[in-house]
Amino acid sequence: MLDPLTSLSIAANVAQFIDFGTKLLVGGFEIYRSTHGATAENQQLSMVVEDLGNVTNSLGSVDKSVYQKFSHDERALVDLSKECKNQGDKLMKLLESLKVKGRHKKLQSAIQITRGTWKQKEISELTRRFSLLQNQLTLRLVKVLREQTTLLTMIRDLSYSSNSLGLNNSNALQELKDQLLGSVKAIEDKTTSILAIPDQIAQLISHSERLAIEQAILQSLRFRKMRARQIKITEAHPTTLDWIFEDLANDHRPSHHFMEWLENDGGLFWIAGKAGSGKSTLMKYLVRETRVGKALNTWAKDGSIFVGSYFFWSGGNEMQKSQQGLLQSLLYDILRQCPGLIPVLCPVRWGTGSNSSHSGDLEEPWTPLELLEAFDLLAKQTLLSARFCFFVDGLDEYAGNPVEVVDILKRFSTSSNFKVCVSSRPWTELEIALSDDPARTLMLQDYTKRDIKNYIHDLLEMDPRFQKVATKDHEFQEISSEILAKAQGVFLWVFLAVRSLLEGFKHEDTMGDLRKKLRHIPPDLESYFQRMLNGVDDVYYDETAEILQMCLASNGPLDLMTFSFLEQKDPDYAIRSEFAPWTEEQIMKRSEVVAKRVKIRCRDLVEISRANTTETNSVLASTPTTSTLQLSEPSSDLLVDFLHRTVRDFFLTAKMQATLSGWISKPFNANISLCRALLAYMKIIPLEWRDRDSIQYAPGQMHQDAYSTLPSKEGTPMPHRRSKQPVMVLSGKAVLDLVSDFLYQAREVEVRTNNTELALIDELDRVNAARYDFDRSANCAPELGLDPVVNRYRPGWILAMAVQAGLSIYISRKIESEPSLVRGIHGRPPLYCCLLNSIRLDFENDIQLDTLRVLLSNKADPNQGYRVSTVWVHFLRHCYKQSSASPETKANWAEAIILLIEHGADLSAKVDVGAGTEKATFSGRTLRYPSYSSVQEVVEKCMPVHADRIKDIMERNRGFTIWSLIGWT
Repeated sequence: MLDPLTSLSIAANVAQFIDFGTKLLVGGFEIYRSTHGATAENQQLSMVVEDLGNVTNSLGSVDKSVYQKFSHDERALVDLSKECKNQGDKLMKLLESLKVKGRHKKLQSAIQITRGTWKQKEISELTRRFSLLQNQLTLRLVKVLREQTTLLTMIRDLSYSSNSLGLNNSNALQELKDQLLGSVKAIEDKTTSILAIPDQIAQLISHSERLAIEQAILQSLRFRKMRARQIKITEAHPTTLDWIFEDLANDHRPSHHFMEWLENDGGLFWIAGKAGSGKSTLMKYLVRETRVGKALNTWAKDGSIFVGSYFFWSGGNEMQKSQQGLLQSLLYDILRQCPGLIPVLCPVRWGTGSNSSHSGDLEEPWTPLELLEAFDLLAKQTLLSARFCFFVDGLDEYAGNPVEVVDILKRFSTSSNFKVCVSSRPWTELEIALSDDPARTLMLQDYTKRDIKNYIHDLLEMDPRFQKVATKDHEFQEISSEILAKAQGVFLWVFLAVRSLLEGFKHEDTMGDLRKKLRHIPPDLESYFQRMLNGVDDVYYDETAEILQMCLASNGPLDLMTFSFLEQKDPDYAIRSEFAPWTEEQIMKRSEVVAKRVKIRCRDLVEISRANTTETNSVLASTPTTSTLQLSEPSSDLLVDFLHRTVRDFFLTAKMQATLSGWISKPFNANISLCRALLAYMKIIPLEWRDRDSIQYAPGQMHQDAYSTLPSKEGTPMPHRRSKQPVMVLSGKAVLDLVSDFLYQAREVEVRTNNTELALIDELDRVNAARYDFDRSANCAPELGLDPVVNRYRPGWILAMAVQAGLSIYISRKIESEPSLVRGIHGRPPLYCCLLNSIRLDFENDIQLDTLRVLLSNKADPNQGYRVSTVWVHFLRHCYKQSSASPETKANWAEAIILLIEHGADLSAKVDVGAGTEKATFSGRTLRYPSYSSVQEVVEKCMPVHADRIKDIMERNRGFTIWSLIGWT
């Protein structure tokens, strides 16, 4: 049970006890007055005593660690529970004393009636006590439900998280809380009975726990930058793309069957097109367009329709270009729209979440098999009358053979409840896999001529400056026709050409100048990009090449302020600079300068846009996008990225890499430069200045007094301000993004140079300790590999992050200088972080074997105790729970197990692999008896292909014992 719900559970038990006890005291003694020695009535009396005992036992106690988190009123509820238990014991003794005993029943009955009369005073006192208990209960419940308690914090956080995840079920939780509060007030006013309280509390507890599990499962599907590509894609120009919903029978363009496919059973539909033809823009348009929703509703008939989408991105992180990312994103889309399906599609995780002793397993990474099984269950589910449509963009941006993805999506589309629309460049292997039905294929460049013509009309011909020139030269239509002819259906080329012509008006170009300029624009994109690059002044060659190489080295858009440090000559500037947060105004002014510098050095090869991470994914809703920055509009939240994927591809060619290298006149490493820039940027990110007492924190936000906790490089605290304290309001996810980007680049440095940036990484640790005060409600401790029992970052925790990031050279040097670090610092053991994938960064899920070897060679102990078990047993249990992992992952586990065995892992260990059996005790309570497996049994179940090899190594490392001779091993 969630800790905050413990107080409610206590209140429910107290309410049940008071109701039961009050009824006994007010009317229950009629049983004793009418017994007259009858055996049946005496048995009834025994049952009442037994029932009261059960109710009293249910009051129970609270764990000390939970009690310490409680507010004053929640603690008062716990104390009230103890008082109820005392009164319950008195009542039980009183009832026992009234039972008829002995052989002479009639005589004993008479004696007991007389004794009941004598005890009337005691009964009256108990009645008064129970009335006081009820008053205390209602008082405390009102305060718990109204004031700042852990319960209200939990309800607020659950509601906030539901909204951020896109769930529409958070209102019910608030309504249940308000209903309970209303009932409590009614009890105070004597207009209702306390009997309603336990049921209402049970509903609130049940709904809260269900919501928490739903959120945990949805959160486990999310990954960093999951929507980044979709958000970044350019919006469709008004009036374009409407043709996809039109009948083109009377048009000069070929007909297509997209609407027919939407409205009927249709399997898989392929939208193909040249590079830059607008495929991604069309796919984003379709995901949002209400006409798509209406057409799909026709297909769904009386059922509901749910839409999921995924946009592959070759320039993104590992998840953004993988099958894993595709499946997690699509499943997330469906489950957040239909949370009622979560127990149906994820039965194992749902059962795990319901078992409090294993609720942490919800954080386990998803396996491909587990995801595919969820989609199989989705196809077979009968809970909802529903159909599902998926839009998947950029198959050609998948990091692998795109036919693998096609095979998965075709498997989906064989179900009559699924249909899938995909887009890609017309690569040969994709043509073979997808073009078997011409009625379900659309070549985009064959349909965009009218769209391009509309775009030219709206952006060029309707421009007042163009119209002014056109009045003097009536041949302006030739320009439009020439653009249309040279474009060959490539919208990106049109965008660049029109922008170039519009730039000419700043120089008072005539119509003749515009025609001449248009003729000199190359007809293909690569030549166009080369022409743009040739326009860079050679004075800027160094910084131009550095910016472009840093963009290539990044796994996504970079913050504009990352390029604020290009002019720094001192290679140690990021370490030497002080932690000195800027104001928002300072950032905006600097951003304006840096934006101009980037634009003039990189021309239109990169774009600067506002970041917007709002996620929506519905055919009935608008999806926000980044908007291209106008330099007259300063902002502090700007990103830099290549204009288009084709630009990135252009600079990755060997020819362009040689050109950029030749432009840089000094030693330069893009990954090291990014580490420095990210670190320097983290030192100047603004703090929000507020009075700490007046601040209202949203769930998942953190606070810190930067002046009181920031150590100087000598280790002494900086001056403390007592009047107004600076409070940083920054979500844990934003912290994780910055740290993750830095560690990604730090690992690339180790891989490419066989060296490590030890000083930079150590400085990041100091900045983190100074800046980020991790709040448990932000749910960042598990993702950062930190111990969740503490609520802030502590110096040295960078080691845990470095372990999971695979910074083996850094780890080796740190442990060599301080061997005790191998056992951990403040938080989890480094070996645990290495084996259990406890940091959710942009790295592959497989164990970093080089890092594991470094730890083990430095005497890391597989049998080190951690969380009531050992690191070794935790890892084996993880393997058991994830037994549906891919063969590649299992091979990785096998290598890790062999290394652990060779370094002393306990081969006699027993692994708790599940709930096991449940047995009822004499008190009526049910206890869980875990099911245990041996090391060999875990290996045989999880990785049978490698079991014989591991068994041989186990035998060699087990050694000879007398017990092995008789098979007792």
